[in-house]
Amino acid sequence: MSESRKILKTTGLLSVLTLLSRFTGLARDIVISAKLGTSLAADVFYFAFELPNLARRILGEGALSSIVVPLFTGRRMDGGESAGWLFFNRALNAIGLLTLVLTAAGMIFSTQVFHIFGGIGIAAGAEGAMGSEGGAAMAGLAIDHGIDLTRLMFPYMIGLALASLMMGVCHALNSFAAPAMGSVVLNLTMIAAAGASIIAGTDNYQATTWLAWAVLGGAAIRMAIMIPTLRASGWRWSPVVSARDPELRKMFSMMTIGLLGLSVSHINIAVIGVFAGYLGPGNKTALVMANRLIQLPMALTATAMATAMLPRLSRLLLEDNEGELRRVMNVTKRVELVFMLPATVGLMVFGLPIIQLLLERGQWNEESTVRTFGALLFYAPGLIPLGWSRLLIPLFHARKDVLTPVKAAGGALVVNLALATGMTLYTDLGQRGLALSTTVAAFVNFAMLSWFVRARLGMKIGDARLPETFTKCLAAAALSIGGAAILYRALITGTGEPMSTLSRAACLLPLVGSSAVAYFLLVKLFRVPDAGRALDMIGRRLRK
Repeated sequence: MSESRKILKTTGLLSVLTLLSRFTGLARDIVISAKLGTSLAADVFYFAFELPNLARRILGEGALSSIVVPLFTGRRMDGGESAGWLFFNRALNAIGLLTLVLTAAGMIFSTQVFHIFGGIGIAAGAEGAMGSEGGAAMAGLAIDHGIDLTRLMFPYMIGLALASLMMGVCHALNSFAAPAMGSVVLNLTMIAAAGASIIAGTDNYQATTWLAWAVLGGAAIRMAIMIPTLRASGWRWSPVVSARDPELRKMFSMMTIGLLGLSVSHINIAVIGVFAGYLGPGNKTALVMANRLIQLPMALTATAMATAMLPRLSRLLLEDNEGELRRVMNVTKRVELVFMLPATVGLMVFGLPIIQLLLERGQWNEESTVRTFGALLFYAPGLIPLGWSRLLIPLFHARKDVLTPVKAAGGALVVNLALATGMTLYTDLGQRGLALSTTVAAFVNFAMLSWFVRARLGMKIGDARLPETFTKCLAAAALSIGGAAILYRALITGTGEPMSTLSRAACLLPLVGSSAVAYFLLVKLFRVPDAGRALDMIGRRLRK
């Protein structure tokens, strides 16, 4: 089986598992939104959760697990199984000690951390919304609670870092199921906490405390479910630490550079968070929920492909097989485009009724929906550059280069912050302007990564068939989704407003499903490059 087919097969498995994760994540958001809406308490929880959630994105979905894959693979190839497990134990123990120290510091300075990540914005936004006296009192209560939540959730970093190391080794062993179930577990614990708070009738702040405890429980279970897989492969824990282990030193060297990326993300999220808080209560939650909808197609294609690619890229680079590596990259970019382009168009066309169907209940009202759709409309065009960036980053990680992606992220950060400042201070776009600045920054990040691939790695990744794929996919998406949108408008006009959840689902879901079927029929009819691979991947997963 060719490398590209192996990657697509693994991507299909990961997509199914990720789909389960995203569906449970969707259920989590539905329950939490019904309880909290776009209230100030919801904003406070998402601000407090920003640091552990950032750690999840950086450690769980990229840097640490990606760093471990080539190091563990190389140690096993050179020294055998025992040498590989010795490195893993040393890395696990060292990371555990490091994150323990960082967690203790974070809990001690939780007041300062929360103010940086949103407290300043909350104070300004609340005073602007309610006047200086009432706003100051409301902001003070919210900030005190946010500090408590931040302190409570900091230990999440320990469990997540250890789980990320385990995830990287599982991936190196071509075992993907157990690591992918970690997000499902976290979602289920948060669903349980939010559901229990609804049944118990707690106030919003008490509900967010329950959610914080659920985050900690989910992290512990996430780590525990990978232990049987690792033990079945031969791992036995031992309390060994060695500062002289060359791979361990290399890992920490790469992590040190990776901390630059962490600081870049910290600055970005902190400043955008201040802007969102400054715009008033509810805007942070609207941005979070819009971004969650964007992450579904991202996870099903780009993240799954990048995860599946890394072990094989590491091996191709060790074998110096650049021709096959370049071919694999081009195939995966085209396959991703087949999936991502209709997702972009679909979210822009059907985003409003999708948000209405999923979230508009309980404390989530029509204003919350409109505000979230405004952010989604400007987030959606960033799907393709975000996805392609996810595919390029493993090239650098496989070569043990973590500095170059950080440089690209830094350039994108400057653009994002400059645009966000202008959008907030000089336009009335509100949360839409913050989403737009993020999308433009995603294009800048991809452009810089592409340039670095050519300049630093000496790889020509240009694809003559990519424009054809883009044009034909866009035509197929416009015809299929545009037709479905016309039919949906006719149906809801005939049904009348307001619609119940059941009647909206009866109108929307069949049209969304039929537009997806029509799209893939059209891409096959138009003979889109690699459409057959995409359809084969879907068919294989459906059969299983």
